[in-house]
Amino acid sequence: MIRLFWKVFLGFWLTTILIILGTALVIHKFEPSGFPRPARAPFFNQDPHAMRLLHFATRDAVNSTEREFVSRLQTIPPWALRSVFVVNPRGNDLLGRRLPEPVEQLIRDLNQRRPFLRTEIRGKPYFGRLIQLEDGQIIRMVVASQEDEPNLLLKLFLINLWPILLISVLVSGTVSYLLGRYLARPAEVLRAATQRLAGGDFTTRVAPELKGRRDEMSGLALAFDQMAEQLQQAMATQQRLIKDVSHELRSPLMRLQSALGLAQQQSHEQSAEHIAKAQQAAEYLNNIISDILSLPINAQEQWPLEDTIDLCGLLTALIEELAPLANDKHIQLSVTSLPDEALVQTRSNTLLGVFENILTNAFRHTPADGKIVVSLQAQADQWCIQINDSGPGVPQEALEKLFTPFYRTDEARDRTQGGVGLGLSIAKRTVNLHGGDIWAKASDLGGLCVFVRLPAKPSDA
Repeated sequence: MIRLFWKVFLGFWLTTILIILGTALVIHKFEPSGFPRPARAPFFNQDPHAMRLLHFATRDAVNSTEREFVSRLQTIPPWALRSVFVVNPRGNDLLGRRLPEPVEQLIRDLNQRRPFLRTEIRGKPYFGRLIQLEDGQIIRMVVASQEDEPNLLLKLFLINLWPILLISVLVSGTVSYLLGRYLARPAEVLRAATQRLAGGDFTTRVAPELKGRRDEMSGLALAFDQMAEQLQQAMATQQRLIKDVSHELRSPLMRLQSALGLAQQQSHEQSAEHIAKAQQAAEYLNNIISDILSLPINAQEQWPLEDTIDLCGLLTALIEELAPLANDKHIQLSVTSLPDEALVQTRSNTLLGVFENILTNAFRHTPADGKIVVSLQAQADQWCIQINDSGPGVPQEALEKLFTPFYRTDEARDRTQGGVGLGLSIAKRTVNLHGGDIWAKASDLGGLCVFVRLPAKPSDA
């Protein structure tokens, strides 16, 4: 798609060039002039080409002296002057040339009573004209018809006018460029701001960048800033509400955990297992609430990465923990490309929840006798983790939406598995706060492949 700037710039410039060329052609065709010219004889209309050549050579002659007129004639190219002859009262050509016989004959016949003459010698028309200069001198001019060179006048016109045309085109190009930049810049600023806003930067504002404008674009910028501010306030209110609700849930959850702990101490062997499961679920809920409360409300809040974790040890521990589940479901769980050490900076055990969620999803959707493959590789100054499964997969159009809160594909992966669609959205938020990225694509195993990319810990950190 052609950028708006180029559309405006080329549109204005080409239009200006066409106007300049059109005006020049009109001047060439109709020969407008503000200076008085002697009337021409009617027979000149029989050969407008020769008449126009004669006029081109004698234009504004009545307002010139002999010296000025000679100087003007000398600006005509030699290949055009061979058809034009100018004689002073002494019978000499003003340019010092020898006069051909047909020209001499026609000049002898030109006088005050017959200021316009036309004759034809050996089939070639000649036109004569008597001209009185500004200083009172009478000169005689003869022009030979140029039927064999129909573009002579156009060539002369362009030779005399091309510097003006070139300067006009350059000036119009500069003006069109500045005008294009002025008109297209607000659209470019708004496009970039819209992309940042769509990426979650609700602090984006465009009015300061368009300061000084007093047009519709400045009004659009103010409307955009108002929208961004309302979105920022709405998002902050939503996030505060989530944290407030999570905080309120923590107190009864802690009492529930205490009660379950006492019940487990006093329970019989038959109910101890069920109480242990309930206590484990309560602890899981408490971890989720802790993670929500630890996330910053907005981008301005700090979320320092004060801890260090080894991804190799983290993944190994998770795989060992999930090994019994893999055996029960007859799932082949394997790890490839695992280095000796992969250190990243983190905060508490937040990354544990990310990979636990991804692996749990993979186990949930991988059928019996399926495969789950985990790999960890170094890429420049980053670590890239891939988790592949052989489940039913996700439609291509739904891959980008997997990390949207509360999104469910409504396909085989979610229809019978439960869940509310928060796990991957929390994982994405956590990975982004680590300065990394997370995305998904179709796996070579037939299911889903989730990529997690995290910055490696600097060697001097």
